[in-house]
Amino acid sequence: MKRLVPLALVMLLAAAGVAVLRGGQAPAAGPDAALAVDTVDRVDVVDRVDAAERVPEAAPADASRPPSDEELTVRLRAVVDASPEEALALAAEAERAFPSSRFADERSFLVMRALVHLNRIGEARNAAAEFHRRFPESAWAEQVGRLTGYQPRRYGPRR
Repeated sequence: MKRLVPLALVMLLAAAGVAVLRGGQAPAAGPDAALAVDTVDRVDVVDRVDAAERVPEAAPADASRPPSDEELTVRLRAVVDASPEEALALAAEAERAFPSSRFADERSFLVMRALVHLNRIGEARNAAAEFHRRFPESAWAEQVGRLTGYQPRRYGPRR
């Protein structure tokens, strides 16, 4: 599915006109010349799209200091879908170093996402229950419910 989006973008740009990518120059006359220009431009567009899709690396950390909470969270966001095992390791490291950080609820959600990618649904649902216990008013609660199907029980009168 990830490859369909760039392919669709390439097709859309190719259909919109090669002249835009070539700085407004019209392709040379003749069907063979147009095909050659179109092929070169599609490759160029694919290279640009591939470059835009690459996972951003976290800013290089100074070797003399451990990564900050924000640096770990940025890296965790970047790798959670592509490398869920690495994401779980990063999340564990961040949780040990920064258990009460402002990113703790997001980090918990990203752990659940990694667990779902690894097809560890039961663990993700258990993490969702813990999430709702730790962060009852979190802005991430709705996404947790959509991801895991877990909804906390609400006690008291219904509204």
